[in-house]
Amino acid sequence: MREEIERFWQTPDFSGLSYSMERPTVNAALIKRLGEPRFWRQQANFVEFMEGVYEKVSDAVVASMAAQTKRADIGKQTMSDANKAL
Repeated sequence: MREEIERFWQTPDFSGLSYSMERPTVNAALIKRLGEPRFWRQQANFVEFMEGVYEKVSDAVVASMAAQTKRADIGKQTMSDANKAL
């Protein structure tokens, strides 16, 4: 148990983590698979409503990832230029 507690506070190795900046092949796939939940009481079709939500979230994530990649590329370029000057 003590080993588990010590390991709990360690930062995991994320070096192998990868991601895709592409939109999902099927928008709201999980929602489409599971269908309308029992608690849904709105007039709007749940699946259609959630498709719109997922689309907006996907757009925001793709834009955010593109901006982060661009900032990282600019940072690399700046460091490369600085190293050349040395």
